[in-house]
Order: sequence, then structure tokens, then C-alpha cells
Amino acid sequence: MPLIVISPYAKPGYISHQQHEIASTLHFIENTFGLGPIGAGSGKTYADQRADAFDDMFNFTQRPIRFKPVAVRYDAHYFQTHPDDTPADTY
Repeated sequence: MPLIVISPYAKPGYISHQQHEIASTLHFIENTFGLGPIGAGSGKTYADQRADAFDDMFNFTQRPIRFKPVAVRYDAHYFQTHPDDTPADTY
């Protein structure tokens, strides 16, 4: 499944070639907030324990990257009040 990492601590222009999995997200959250694995002490190996924690995608020692707004054709209000079922990207 494709993943785009958006963070002030993401490595700029980095493309990961490691195999990650859905459980990597949970493992990242557990590590970041010091929660420990959800299956701790059960004697079983759970997906979050097996998965990596996106370790290659972040550099928490770098100076945080500033947010850069992206120019768009329509603002959020347009999509919230779109009058019909025609996809907005066909205009």
C-alpha cells in the first residue's frame, strides 16, 4: 500500500525502499508515545511487534522543515458546497 509521509521531521526528498506494513503505523505510535506493544506479556508475537516503525523515514534530530502551502485551484469551501454529483476534477 503506498504511503506518503508528511512531517516536519520527514527526510526531505527521501524514498524508502524498505518493506513496511500497516502495523508499522501502530508500531510508530507505540514507540513515539512510549506505549509498548499491545501484545506485551502475552507470549504471542503481534503484527505491531514484528513490523518496523518507519525508522528510515524520519530524522528527529534535524531542524523541523517549515510548512509550504500548495497552490490549489479550489478551496475547501468549494468541495463542501459543490452543487451536484459531478466530480470536481472534471471541470
